[in-house]
Order: sequence, then C-alpha cells, then structure tokens
Amino acid sequence: SILTSKGADNSIISFELKKAIEEDLENTSSTQEMPLYKGYQVLEEPGDSLVLPLVHTVPNGEDQVPESHGLALFQGDKAIGKLTPEESQRFLFLKNGVKGGSFTFNIEEDKTATLEIKQTNTDMKFKYDDGALTFDFKVDTTVNVTQLPPDTDIQNEEIRHTLEQQAAAALEEELVNFFKGCQKQWSHDVFGFGNDVYRKDPKLWSSLHHDWETLYSNADINVAVTFKFSNTGILQKF
Repeated sequence: SILTSKGADNSIISFELKKAIEEDLENTSSTQEMPLYKGYQVLEEPGDSLVLPLVHTVPNGEDQVPESHGLALFQGDKAIGKLTPEESQRFLFLKNGVKGGSFTFNIEEDKTATLEIKQTNTDMKFKYDDGALTFDFKVDTTVNVTQLPPDTDIQNEEIRHTLEQQAAAALEEELVNFFKGCQKQWSHDVFGFGNDVYRKDPKLWSSLHHDWETLYSNADINVAVTFKFSNTGILQKF
C-alpha cells in the first residue's frame, strides 16, 4: 500500500507524496497538483473535470517508495481513465500547466534532438459556428537545446530556425493526435474546457451546456506552436 510505504525520506508519507508530485511537475511536467479545496471546487464548477495525480510504488533497496505516475481522469467523482507520464505532459501543454521537462523530436529518420523546457504558455480560444465547436491553441515555448547529432551546427541561424520549425511541427502533431485520441476514448470532456466557455462566455455556455459532451466529442482542434531556443552554447552532441 502506498500509505504504508517504507524507504521514503520523510516519515510522514503524505509529505513525501506531495514532494514527489511537486518535483515531477517541475522536472518532467508528467503530473499536476490538486489540493483538496481545489478538487472540491472543480467538482462544483460548471463544465470542469477533475484530474488527480496518479501514484505508484517503486523499489528503493529493500523497500518500496511512492512515485508519481501520470494522471487520473474523472467524470464527476467517478474515475474513467488514466494517462501515462508522457500523455500527461501533452495534457498539461493543452491546459497551460507545463512547468518543465524535456521534449525529444526527430530531425531525420534516425536522428533526434532533445530540448529542455524552460518556460511555456498556452492560450486557448474557442469558437462556435453553425453548430460546430473549434478549439484554437497557441503554444509558445522557450527551451534550452540539450542534445543534438554531432554534425548539427546550432550556431548557424538557418539551421537553428529549421530546428525550431521541426520541433514546433512535431509538438503540434503530438498535441492534435493526443486530443483526438482523448475524444475517441472518452466522450466526456476530460480537459474541462467547458469551464473555459462558462467563464469566458456565460451566455454561450447557457445555450450549449446541455449538448456539451456531444459538441466536445466532435470538436475540431487547431494547434500553433512556437519554439524559441534560449541558449545554444552548452549542449551534448551524440
């Protein structure tokens, strides 16, 4: 059991869990915090959806210690699914919740680059036209370049610009595919985007909320990503 785990640094297991979640949010953006009071508010908010950190235990010597491991999705107070740590990062990109972590993408078929996320901001807008709902996301991300193939001249402005465009295209594809996968797997709005509509356009929400799950399940998505390389002087080539 997680609550009776041994081998943790802190004798009070709840503190250890909180520490693990906070560290993973800052270092990998593979989970999120959800204080009790905020969880209650989410359950009461129109159009919102509860998402909680998942925790499992991993070996630490002869003991088992708690470790965060993605996100649990809810419909009301009922759990309906879960996200892996990798999927959770994509979820948090769409929810403007990424605090750190890394992003790896293909430069060529057998070559990859890895970026360290320093700062990201996601702006989501929605539009409802002629019975159709569309979400438009604008993701601006500042990164450090940490790994590149050895023959890549990152100091070359043209090459650097190409890499930024490749990274943006790769993340755009990942986020679109992830969102569509969520629509297909869960007819419920697991992102809680309905609450954004409720807060930004209460009149529109009033007219849509009865059919929201159907509208969400059939919604279109557009994602525009911009990457900015903040430092290119210190990196590992392989």
